[in-house]
Amino acid sequence: MCLFEGNFPMILNKLVVKTWILRHSFFVFLFLFFTFFDAYGLKIVSLSPSITEIIFALGAGDMLVGNTTFCNYPEEAKYVTKIGSYINPSIEKILILKPDIVLGMKEGMDKTIKIKLDELNIKSKFYSANNVNDIKYIIRDIAKLTGKSPDKLIEKIDKYYGKSFNDIKNNGIFLVSVSPFIAAGKKTFIDEILRCAGIKNLVDNFVGYSQINGEYLLEKQPEIIILSMMNKRQNNLMKEVIKRFSLNSKLFIVDPDLYNRPSYRIVDACIDLREKLKDLN
Repeated sequence: MCLFEGNFPMILNKLVVKTWILRHSFFVFLFLFFTFFDAYGLKIVSLSPSITEIIFALGAGDMLVGNTTFCNYPEEAKYVTKIGSYINPSIEKILILKPDIVLGMKEGMDKTIKIKLDELNIKSKFYSANNVNDIKYIIRDIAKLTGKSPDKLIEKIDKYYGKSFNDIKNNGIFLVSVSPFIAAGKKTFIDEILRCAGIKNLVDNFVGYSQINGEYLLEKQPEIIILSMMNKRQNNLMKEVIKRFSLNSKLFIVDPDLYNRPSYRIVDACIDLREKLKDLN
């Protein structure tokens, strides 16, 4: 009589399973190791100050191997290897850094940059940020890419921008340039910053960023003119315009790095603008 009669097939199956596990466990380990390595050993080049800000805020600053000369926030961003300006980055410097991916913004970017990156088989992704929802999408996408959680940043944004803006007490115009006058209209994240602070945008009959003139300012008579230029000549020019057209507008000169960048710091811009308005209301 066979000793293993009856339970021999079961024992044989167990031996087969154990043998398979031993043979394949090493490959399973390698798969898990390189999956982990790919997620957390990622090398990123940022072509935009706003993307650099988001990467650091997510806790993924150690993955950033290159950024632009305009990337100055947070403080650590200043010490990342520079690849030129976001308008004209150096493809050669990017190539030397051997990034896994290059991230940038479509606005203001030379379209040939992506073509050149594609030709060199360098993976890239370029975002658009026309509103707060776009900014939230960028945060979530970069969080997914880096294996970080976007929750805290999204919650912070939703605290200020996750509701309708009914408490509008003032009206104004936001200028990103004086010579010529370029104003932020509707369907821009700057328009949402204004509404978050309780300001009706008097250029909401235009979509995006539009050129206006002194006559338009005279016609609209804005209570507030916000100028995001850290340029003494343009600031003085704006003051002369207000005087020339006898405008009763209050002029706020704000930090363009804070207001003009589509990052999570739109919350700080809203808070800053609310503080400036306290003396008016």
